[in-house]
Amino acid sequence: MQKKLPNRVRELRKLHKLTLEELADRVGMTAAHLSDIERSNRRLSTHWMALLAKQLRVGQADLLNEEDRGVIGDEGLHRLKELYSAASLDQQQALLHVAEAMLGFKSEPSELKKAG
Repeated sequence: MQKKLPNRVRELRKLHKLTLEELADRVGMTAAHLSDIERSNRRLSTHWMALLAKQLRVGQADLLNEEDRGVIGDEGLHRLKELYSAASLDQQQALLHVAEAMLGFKSEPSELKKAG
């Protein structure tokens, strides 16, 4: 049985004065699906987390309750460190570029910096 992970989707949706139907429509899911997510009856996948966070103008981690952010963050950070350590230098650079792109950093790729 999966552990339920409560989230802040309902709280943030209401903060933005959006109805369940409005937010569901904006991210391309049914209102019933979103309702299940808000009540923690359905797992909040990374796919839906990314879309909901974008619509609610928050970071993906902000969708989680405070107590869940640290636990998930620590496990995720440990796994990222393992993956990064096992990667070649080129792979490490690619991982950094992907992470920056996902988080919205506006840095130039190193190839452009070298050319400039």
